[in-house]
Amino acid sequence: MVYDPNEDSRDYDDDERFYEETVYNEQYYLEREQELIRESNLEIEIEEFDENNIQDTQAEALLQPPSSQPGENNSRQAAPKLVNPSDGPGDLPF
Repeated sequence: MVYDPNEDSRDYDDDERFYEETVYNEQYYLEREQELIRESNLEIEIEEFDENNIQDTQAEALLQPPSSQPGENNSRQAAPKLVNPSDGPGDLPF
């Protein structure tokens, strides 16, 4: 719908109701301000929570030994030795 300033089909009762509920109503502004404060406090709490999680994660990472990447040989695990059955003590060629 396109606004036409020449058309006077506007419902002025709606405007008056809007002004009564908002502009002329001090309680509206108090409630709105309280809501904005709650939202702001919630955002601050979320930021603090995220920062604490990051710090905890970093602290845990510093306390844990480094893990090996897939495909890398972990130095704490002994590599399996290849055993050839023909290399027994009685089969040494001299």
